[in-house]
Amino acid sequence: MTTTEHISRLLQQQRLTHTKLADQTGVLLLLDGLEVLSLNETAMFLIESMKAGATTEAALAERLVREFEVDVATAAKDVAAFVADLGSRVATA
Repeated sequence: MTTTEHISRLLQQQRLTHTKLADQTGVLLLLDGLEVLSLNETAMFLIESMKAGATTEAALAERLVREFEVDVATAAKDVAAFVADLGSRVATA
């Protein structure tokens, strides 16, 4: 299972829960570690995309390109960094 699939599964199982705020940012609660993360608009978009079924970094990058004014290379790099960071926080969940 890839890191992105693992995060998506945790979101589906509600072991990760998120709240979107009025300014499109949000918060993510890691229930197993009782950790709260503040998410910028892009991170919130990625979390919602994973919850909606995007389970590969390529699919997430494609969604970023469509939603934001960003090129494919930048989107792919940003997605990889986000997934790696969040994945390290939920690795044992």
